[in-house]
Order: sequence, then C-alpha cells, then structure tokens
Amino acid sequence: MSQNDKKNLSLVPLLCHFVGMILDVELKNGQVFSGELTEIDHSMNVVLMQAESSDESNTKYASVHLRGSSILYIHFPPNADLPKIIKLGQDRVRASQNKYQRGKMRVRKV
Repeated sequence: MSQNDKKNLSLVPLLCHFVGMILDVELKNGQVFSGELTEIDHSMNVVLMQAESSDESNTKYASVHLRGSSILYIHFPPNADLPKIIKLGQDRVRASQNKYQRGKMRVRKV
C-alpha cells in the first residue's frame, strides 16, 4: 500500500470537515471531553475549545489539547446531518484548491 493510499484511508481528512462542531472525545483512560473541535492534525491530535470534562468535578477548560494516541472514540451529536457536513467540507476544500489554480486565459471578443 502506497503512502497516498494510506492518506486516503485516514480518518483525519474526514474529521477536518467537522471543525466547528461540538463533539465528545472519549479517551482510553475513560475520561470524556466535550467541546468545539477547532483543530486536528495528521497524528489525530485534537484541540477542543470551551471544553468540559465528564469526571466528578465537571471541570471547564478554555482549551484542551488531546493527544491522538490516547483517543478511543469520537462521538458526534445525534442530530448531526453527517452526509451534509461532509459534502459541505468537500465543497470548501474544492473551493480553496480552485482559488489558487491557474485559469485558462479567455479571449474577449470585441
């Protein structure tokens, strides 16, 4: 399997479409953090803003960085329209790629 094939099978490009959504991230140690997904990188490290932990203290954090290797599950809200969100994310990626492409010169007829 080539590197390009592995990149296409990764969960990270899919999760990039969910930036801005409120997600629950369950860690291998049993802790669950709920917050707005603001960043995700190639190692699946996640940054949540306005996060809250689910332990006894219900501690609130302005920002939480969760290491990708410690993530067990990522839970989406039950009312999330996942196909629509993925389509919007793909359109956003396509638009950003087209923004910097060289276009064909158009000849204006006078």
